[in-house]
Amino acid sequence: FQIYFKLMSQYPQRIIPIVLKKIDDAHAIWFKNSKTFVLFEEPAFEVFRQYAKGIEIPSIKSICINKYAHLEKNIPQFVDEIIDRINFCNNLENGDLISTKYNIQTEEFSFRSFSKITYLMGEWLTISYGNKYLKQLIHPLFAAFEKEMKQDSENLIELFETNKHLIFKYKGSVTGVFKPGDLVFFKGAVLKLIYSIIYKRSFDYWMMTLHSSGVIRNNKAVLFSGSAGSGKSTLAALLQANGYEVLSDDFIAVGPDGCVNSFPAAISVKTSALNVLTKYYPDLLENPGENVFNRKGVRYLQIQNLSENRKASINVKAFVFVKFVTFNNLVLKELDKKKAIELLLKEAWVKPEPDNVSKFFGWIEHIRFYQLHYSESNQAIKFVEKLFLA
Repeated sequence: FQIYFKLMSQYPQRIIPIVLKKIDDAHAIWFKNSKTFVLFEEPAFEVFRQYAKGIEIPSIKSICINKYAHLEKNIPQFVDEIIDRINFCNNLENGDLISTKYNIQTEEFSFRSFSKITYLMGEWLTISYGNKYLKQLIHPLFAAFEKEMKQDSENLIELFETNKHLIFKYKGSVTGVFKPGDLVFFKGAVLKLIYSIIYKRSFDYWMMTLHSSGVIRNNKAVLFSGSAGSGKSTLAALLQANGYEVLSDDFIAVGPDGCVNSFPAAISVKTSALNVLTKYYPDLLENPGENVFNRKGVRYLQIQNLSENRKASINVKAFVFVKFVTFNNLVLKELDKKKAIELLLKEAWVKPEPDNVSKFFGWIEHIRFYQLHYSESNQAIKFVEKLFLA
């Protein structure tokens, strides 16, 4: 990174601060100004390389016509499109605007508590919910840890919303402010804060957070990721019933050393998974499903994974992109790093700092990635067993 940054700095009209990692026959680039990732293969990376050196655009087009005319039919248009993308990614105005906490006046917020609950999850914490909507978002995940307390814990989290913002405070200070449409990111930031309290870390400690579940065996972890409804939560519950310990469901924070920690949030069980899971967890049928936003009949399977010996960090053995399919067509393969990072970046938030992004690229280099499409739970369980034995 440092060598490449110095090279680009020789051309002050084209300073492009990046972190660069060669992955197979492609290059993963993180643009500091916009905090975004791009995966460039040839000839796109050749365009980037020449543009970063300060070469004029007509000359870049000539170079690419000579080298890549057999790959691209319309090289001039291709070069223009890549340069437009580079300029967009290098523009400070296109940065990560998910959290706007630094751009607003925090004194404009007043907070009224709808419900206040104290939990014991290795550490005491109190969450004050501003309305029923926000309580439904977080409380069911930690209901098993609710404790009766006469006074608040010193770890006080306040969640509330205005007409324009979703806001959370920690110990009286605004920690995050999000747009109403960014509910997923708001929830993730709150869960990251809870992670930080449990493990006595700063909010900005974590290298990245993942939309993933995972299980543990012999102090090693295998993580599962995929889009909503992919079956990763169901797979974690099935593995727990077969002797594995659940690391977390749906949300995992990864430390700067690349290790993960247990998180006690309950497993969200959708109605479509009940016919598979009630064989192992018959109590799921006894509790009425909660209508949470657009997800009807969601049930919560509580997990207990915060014993003292489980508070230690755990190495990740493998990462699996999983998908449940309704037909018997097993897909099982190890992924190359290029495909893995393409899929991973859809499910990950990486702390936007150059040194941290370098650690993230290093983490990818040492993790084995797989793709699993399955229709029978036994197929998936046997595959995970093989991963832990490998």
